[in-house]
Order: sequence, then structure tokens, then C-alpha cells
Amino acid sequence: VLDKKKRKRSKKNPEIVVETVDNVAQGKIFLTQGEEVVTLSQPCSELIERPKDLALTIFDQKYIIKYNAPWINEIELPECILVGFPVYPSSFDVSYTDKALSRFTWFRAPGLKSNNSRKQEDNWEKIGEGFIYVPKGEDIGCRIKLSCVPFNESQEGPEVQVEAKGVVEAGPGVCPFETRHQFTKEKLNGK
Repeated sequence: VLDKKKRKRSKKNPEIVVETVDNVAQGKIFLTQGEEVVTLSQPCSELIERPKDLALTIFDQKYIIKYNAPWINEIELPECILVGFPVYPSSFDVSYTDKALSRFTWFRAPGLKSNNSRKQEDNWEKIGEGFIYVPKGEDIGCRIKLSCVPFNESQEGPEVQVEAKGVVEAGPGVCPFETRHQFTKEKLNGK
């Protein structure tokens, strides 16, 4: 009886012969920088120093390699947007990004007809560029959207868009500090 079990096991688990193929040596897997194939003797530190135009090709499928690419982790707009008051992201968390080099574009679209109806056609109109936008009178009742493309010294990251939760509302008019400034236009002499 034990002999039969041993024979059955040996039939179920015949030795599997695996033939290894070196796809790198055959040129099916390779790394390129620009149009030039990177040699295996080149250290990775050289590639990381100038990471532009790196790509890994695996069986005719090309993958772009981004090392420390500019990335937006979080971006939000304030809930209350008033005419005449500067608007900028209330939360702006980025990695490997230079804010001064990044591209910010502001858009507006007509306000919603009903609170839950976002299915209407969005006709976004470009209204400004830069990190800060000051809403104008014609923006009242419109939705505001900010588009940001992060940049650093050598790379461009993916575009991220964020839409304000509310619409632009009328500002309070003349603020008390603005009236006070009318009486204190010139500095005092002395001290």
C-alpha cells in the first residue's frame, strides 16, 4: 500500500525544468536616456543627477521614469470667496515643486441652477493667471476653478484642478480700515 502512494506522488510531482532567458542581453529590456541606450556599466548615480528623458522599455512597452517629479499632494480653495478680496489656495502641499516656477490658471463658470445639479454643461472661461486672483464684480454668482501645473528646475508634474465649493459672493463694500486710511495717507514727522 505504501509503494502505491509513493508512485502516485512521484507521478504528480515530476521535476520541472525551467530554462532562464536573459532578456536584457537579448535587448528586450533596456533603459534609455533621450534616444541613447544606457549601458549596464553606467552607475545609477549618474542617471539620478540628470533624470531628464529617462525611459524603461520592457518588451516594446515604454515606461517614462520620473525621479523626484513635481507633485501636488493637496490643494484646496477657501469656502468663502468675496469680490475684491484676494483668493489663493487655502491648502497647498507639494513635493519637489518650486511654487515660483509652477503655472497657476484661474477659470470661472456660471453658477449652478440648483444646488445638486452639476450635470449642466461646464463652460469654463479663463480669467487669470498666478497664485493669487482677485474676483471682480462680473464673477458674482460664478464658480471658480484653479488649475495648477507643478514645475521644478528640470521637470513638469501632472496638472491638478480644484473647484471652489461655493460661488463668488459680493464683498462687504468699503471696509472700516479703508475709510481710516483716507485720513492717514501721509506719515507723521518726528519719531
